[in-house]
Amino acid sequence: MEEQLTLFCVEDSTKETTKETKICSCCKKELPLNISYFQHNVNNKGVVDRYKHICKKCQKNQGKIVRRLRLTAPSVPECCDLCGIHFSKVKPKDIHLDHCHATETFRGWLCKPCNVGLGMLGDNTEGLQRAMDYLERVREHNEPRKRSA
Repeated sequence: MEEQLTLFCVEDSTKETTKETKICSCCKKELPLNISYFQHNVNNKGVVDRYKHICKKCQKNQGKIVRRLRLTAPSVPECCDLCGIHFSKVKPKDIHLDHCHATETFRGWLCKPCNVGLGMLGDNTEGLQRAMDYLERVREHNEPRKRSA
């Protein structure tokens, strides 16, 4: 009977583990993967599904940088500086102050998709160039074929 009961034991998923580690994408330090070093990430349905990619210390520092830049940044324009979408069509929380992480200087005001896209491509011209090269390489395979009459 005792053995059968162990089949239904549920592990306590709220326990934090320090056996696993994660490298912060900002400071590049390998840190214990737990709530002391990384915040939980919440997906768009409100479910905690993993830890953020940046440690709490770096997240705090980035917040300070953005708050400082907001004080001297020009006012928000009517449109995204990258794609040109009118900000009246964007939620206020989805208007982002873009800045250079290396120099901590203001670059422009972007919509969320543009800001995320730049970040995902490495936030540099090399990443953008690799994406452009890729699209050029695959363009011929994706162009519609002309039908012969």
